[in-house]
Amino acid sequence: MGYLSHGEGQKVLKHFNHSCFRCGASVLCPVSGKIKYMGEDGKLLVCRRNGFPNTRNYLTIDHIIPRAQGGKNIRENYMVLCWKCNNEKGNKDPLVWAHRYLDGDRLKEFIGMYLIARSQHGESK
Repeated sequence: MGYLSHGEGQKVLKHFNHSCFRCGASVLCPVSGKIKYMGEDGKLLVCRRNGFPNTRNYLTIDHIIPRAQGGKNIRENYMVLCWKCNNEKGNKDPLVWAHRYLDGDRLKEFIGMYLIARSQHGESK
């Protein structure tokens, strides 16, 4: 989460219900139902209760507008993606990515988030 304090990161995760915006991958442990946490290696989520690891579904806090495209480190420019969806998104144009991977209400929601993030940058597009 690099640019966010722990508390700010937790607020973003909670806002996205501790799940990937695109695919819905959850960070709930399938054994205990408890929320897993980021390990010291920054990659492994494990359940606090029983240590059950799940390397495929760990979540990242990603920039809606990539930093490589001028995206800023502000709360309105963050969303939660699992590692797989984050890798697919990369530094692609956010609207191109959204039209390729999202549909229906999810696409509409993303466009709304994108417009809010864009407005916080003082730009309109």
